[in-house]
Amino acid sequence: MKTSQLLYHVIISLLMLSLNLALAASQWEFDRSIILPVPNSLFLARDSRGNIYATSFNAREVAAPVPAVQIKNPDETKPKIKIIDEFVAPAQRGYAGVAVDSADNIYLSVDMGDRYPSYIKKYLPTLQPDRTFGNQGVLASDKVRILGLTAHRHYILAAVSWGRFCVIDSRGNFLGITPSAPFTAYIRDLAYVPETGNVYGTDRDGLFVFSGGSLAKLEDYSLHEVVKPKNIPRAGNAIYYSSLTNELFYTDQTAGGLAIYPLGKGEPGLIPTAFDGKGALQPADAVMSTDGRYLYVSDLKAPQVARYRRVGQMDVRELATPVTPSVPPTAAPKTKGASVPWLSSLDEAMKTAREENKPILAYLFSPLVPRCGEVESTVFSDEFRTRLGNKVVWLKLDVASDPRILTQFGIYKVPAVLLLSAKGEEQRKFIGQFTQEQIESAISGIK
Repeated sequence: MKTSQLLYHVIISLLMLSLNLALAASQWEFDRSIILPVPNSLFLARDSRGNIYATSFNAREVAAPVPAVQIKNPDETKPKIKIIDEFVAPAQRGYAGVAVDSADNIYLSVDMGDRYPSYIKKYLPTLQPDRTFGNQGVLASDKVRILGLTAHRHYILAAVSWGRFCVIDSRGNFLGITPSAPFTAYIRDLAYVPETGNVYGTDRDGLFVFSGGSLAKLEDYSLHEVVKPKNIPRAGNAIYYSSLTNELFYTDQTAGGLAIYPLGKGEPGLIPTAFDGKGALQPADAVMSTDGRYLYVSDLKAPQVARYRRVGQMDVRELATPVTPSVPPTAAPKTKGASVPWLSSLDEAMKTAREENKPILAYLFSPLVPRCGEVESTVFSDEFRTRLGNKVVWLKLDVASDPRILTQFGIYKVPAVLLLSAKGEEQRKFIGQFTQEQIESAISGIK
């Protein structure tokens, strides 16, 4: 190894040591590599079943095919890998983004440069093209360049026009676009934070945020700088938001790895580039396993996705999903003395709500979070539930038994309450702190 390379890795190691001592962001150590039948990996996304979708990039000086793959059961020793899409990319081009919506539909974006149309392709959970999306499964545009993608429920957010993003639905209908940015920002990828409605983007190893708006009012969003860019515009910048840890993971090649930016408590951290081949040689994107044990990191310089294992235990007092499994969702929790029992199946609650034309009160909890016990004895007291009685369908969901519940509803912390209409449409959301009066008032406002 060259002296300069050795010095570089020593500096990175010292940096990581200081971060570990400070107990800054969540900590990770390299576990193993998932070898792919592609030259590299770039953007990542995960479905509710835990499967990962990875795209690739043509780093050659001539045109070459670039595939997108499904990594099925990535937590297992021998995950299954299947190519789901492929196209011939010009030199230094590849996929621009990947996202998975709440129904496990997969979206791939391609940006071929200023002279060519950009497009989004949609695949069903069966990995078959959705021919009802756009024009025979492809939504193309020669007006704007379509870059990174992220999804929230059935909405797809696409970074476009360098500093803006647009929203489409799962059918390919255009729903709007944010205002022009007051400064130049080459936003290449996006991450949506459901709790705040903020949309984060990465540009030149920097971090930006669209704030002040909502997906229903895109015109209210404005773009702000969070971490100043440090590099020139180039491919390979990606960003991921973990609802489990309330952290952003984004490309920072200048710092030498994958930056970790907490949106709650803690200080920023870094997952460095591979040392002696252990890890990602050039980290780009990340996605976390459903239980929070593993972090999967793409590698722009090697045919792999690197898996990192969490160091230490998650703090269940601050994070949404404890690692330890609890009561199976088939066993309906009961509340002593309550006149109406809790249901424990969302499908059963939806069926009851439709038949009886009632809203659903969904209480999301974990037996390992002390605050949840307090809520059950105070907010959901016998008197309160008896008073509301049959006005709502009572649903109680243990997120420790099924972490996908959090992803499905865009929640990163429990206790939480969701109020859904009889058709299953979200009406109100309460997270962390809420009162009987707030819930009762919200229920009376549901039509």
